Amino acid sequence: MKTLALIYASEGTGHKSAAFALREAFLAANPEGNALCLDILDFVPPFMKGLLSGGYDVMARSAPWLWSRFYWGSDKRGGQATAFEWVHGQFCRACLPKLRRHLASKGAEAAIFTHYFGAAEFAAMNRGRAPVYYADTDFETHRFQRSREFTMSFAGSARAARQRFAEGITNVMATGVPVAAKYAHMPTKAEARAKRQMTAIILFALGLFFGALALIRGENVWLALHDVLFGLFGWCAYLIAPLLIYVAVMATLDRPVGTTAGKTWQIITLLVLVCGATHIFGVGKLPGEGFFSDVA
Repeated sequence: MKTLALIYASEGTGHKSAAFALREAFLAANPEGNALCLDILDFVPPFMKGLLSGGYDVMARSAPWLWSRFYWGSDKRGGQATAFEWVHGQFCRACLPKLRRHLASKGAEAAIFTHYFGAAEFAAMNRGRAPVYYADTDFETHRFQRSREFTMSFAGSARAARQRFAEGITNVMATGVPVAAKYAHMPTKAEARAKRQMTAIILFALGLFFGALALIRGENVWLALHDVLFGLFGWCAYLIAPLLIYVAVMATLDRPVGTTAGKTWQIITLLVLVCGATHIFGVGKLPGEGFFSDVA
């Protein structure tokens, strides 16, 4: 197989991450192959994409309980499921013909869906033509993810496989949820500690460097760096060294407050805010001809 289409929906990031993980695995096994990662929402009118993707983001962040009730409520027969099926039907009519033409133009020989939007319907459209597969991105399935139309369903867990078997769907493999190769090997405690120690050494060295740069004027290039440092941060330049050394020590003691990288960015943000507040409330309008002349 030379060309594979991997189709996700830009609702959150899980479905897209799974598609790109499958792309990575396909290209590793087929270096000369071509893998197309496509957002199925790109094949519907913009207002529909905004409604589906934006609506999901709002509910997932602001009212996850509402999304859970909406999603799993449609998993059972009833009025809510009927309404959901109608919306899904409109979606399929809007996008599947375009998707089919696009894949034909790209020479796609097979397709793998990581989101149920249009997946089973597209498999039915391609019955007897190109194979269409489904890969779970969760450990439990929604009824829209379970279909005999798929050439093969790659179940995210043994439970997801059993859900399909219970409905007489036998073309199933329990492969787990697709993840990128970089996440396949979790670092051991020793590896994580070694990485933290190296980060701590670098931060400690940077702390000593900025401390010396702030306290010693020096000459030539050193003096130029000293002036730039104080031009950017003012008196806050004296805070850079102790804050970096603090994070380095916390990392060394295996007691970082959050991740080391996150704490470093917090320090940078704090310095910028304090420095800006000092200039706004203490100095007011800066003298000189502009930003770069003041920094220099």
